[in-house]
Amino acid sequence: MWDGVYDGVVNQIQANYGSMTTIQRKIADYIVKNSSAVAFMTLEKLAAEVGSSTASIIRFSRFLNLGGYADFVQELRKELLQKDSVPQRLYKNRKRQQNSTLLQSNLNNTVNNIQLTSSHIDALGCGPVAARLLTEAKRIFVYGTCSMTGVAQYMTASLRMNHNNVNQLMGVGGIYADDALSQSEGDAIVIFLFPRYEFLLLKLLPILRKKQVKIIVFTTLIYDSISPWAMCSFHVAWLDSQLRDSLTSIMFAVDYIASEVSARTGYDIQERYAENMEEMVSTFYVGI
Repeated sequence: MWDGVYDGVVNQIQANYGSMTTIQRKIADYIVKNSSAVAFMTLEKLAAEVGSSTASIIRFSRFLNLGGYADFVQELRKELLQKDSVPQRLYKNRKRQQNSTLLQSNLNNTVNNIQLTSSHIDALGCGPVAARLLTEAKRIFVYGTCSMTGVAQYMTASLRMNHNNVNQLMGVGGIYADDALSQSEGDAIVIFLFPRYEFLLLKLLPILRKKQVKIIVFTTLIYDSISPWAMCSFHVAWLDSQLRDSLTSIMFAVDYIASEVSARTGYDIQERYAENMEEMVSTFYVGI
């Protein structure tokens, strides 16, 4: 049951994914990937598309506290027709916070995002696969734009502790294209791909795939249209706590992958990195 503040079908699915049964997750996955079509499907059509019974669809609607299927599609249509403005989002968040402090609200939001992210990563089992691809890669390239630039820099620094050739691609003005197109079989690229940034890579990813470059994508739970181009996809929950989405769960996922890579890295590489750091500290840093 919800707290009386309706967030939209997709957000409710995302927030409660961890408590769903196997069949409910199957229904949820189909809905969030095909929401525009589902909003105008009959009950029988959706059941056939998902490969479940009409009774399961109805139970899923009731799980979302939306009554029957008719109520479900009505709310989904509303969500598609009207996207919340920033003031509306702020109002909803304030409604949630009436009985709690901002500190506690942000803490709960962060914990929820991390738990959702962890459950999805665990369910997909992509962590060890991505770690193997990165460990075996000749060169690693990391790409993120806008708010993901800092995340990409953090990933680059983390991977450099366990790999001799890690490069961050810069996306300003398309400058990254030359370096990206120089990649070849045996290389790997990590891409932080979140809503609004997909167009920058639509033409690049098929080319990299053709070159046999290993593609690893970090994206949202409900924004995976580009996942077929990747060998591994990490779906991250980042439900907003205020006016913008939190990066905490993304950093959590980055730390996890870095740990998986570290567990597979030869001791000689890590020892060489430690020696280089000691030299940097003694040569370039002051007051340490």
